[in-house]
Amino acid sequence: MSEAEANSGAAMPEHVERLKQNFQSSFLDFYETKDHPCVEVKAEGLLEFCTYMKDKLGFNYLRSLTGDDLPEENKLEVLYFFVRIPGAEKIQLRVKVDRDDPKVASIYYLWRSADFQEREVYDMYGVVFEGHPDLRRLLMHESFPSFPMRKDYPIGGTEDDMYEVKGYWAEEFYTPEQEEYRESRRGKK
Repeated sequence: MSEAEANSGAAMPEHVERLKQNFQSSFLDFYETKDHPCVEVKAEGLLEFCTYMKDKLGFNYLRSLTGDDLPEENKLEVLYFFVRIPGAEKIQLRVKVDRDDPKVASIYYLWRSADFQEREVYDMYGVVFEGHPDLRRLLMHESFPSFPMRKDYPIGGTEDDMYEVKGYWAEEFYTPEQEEYRESRRGKK
């Protein structure tokens, strides 16, 4: 039994109860971890949900935003961690989106700190944050053909991952040990 399952019968904090009452159609699930309450929300209702959290409940700080790949469910998950300052109350939102068409509303206009975090999740997992003012790759080059944090991405990369930079092929930037490893991986195909 996971920690979340063990704590699923926990009493809801007052702010989570208010969210559930005001967003019955978007509120999917609640459980408590040892650090904070977690709420699963429908992607379609995320922006309204977050607006209410900020404007009515005072969650004024987006601590972090990240992603996860759930291939067994054919879903990607976006996780949002919020804090209410003062008071240091925390809440986590979890939004699952279809792996084949991963789209969710951007919360950039509510919390500007979402800017690079949404771009990183887009870059690594392929989640499109609709309404983001500058959604482009952050860590990988613009023509990178895949999303390296998805669990089906090969550990050693793919041949398609090689790219040309100012006339040089990426292989020219590898150390001799890295190149030897890549050559040994190519021979195993």
